[in-house]
Amino acid sequence: MNEHKFMIYLGLTLVGLGVLIDTPLSFPLVLVGNLLIIFYSIMDRNWELAIITFFMLWFQSIRILMGGL
Repeated sequence: MNEHKFMIYLGLTLVGLGVLIDTPLSFPLVLVGNLLIIFYSIMDRNWELAIITFFMLWFQSIRILMGGL
């Protein structure tokens, strides 16, 4: 259980770095971070967090790929 929370916080950190810092690695950081959050929230059976994170992944990816920061 504690390792799941640690991985969710790691995913949040990666997403934060990807959104705040404009580098070529922004999209992979956002993608990996959100997928970590989705995977470990499903492992914890936290379906609300998984669904919200899926929509966050969708909108953040569109925003980064269109060049907006």
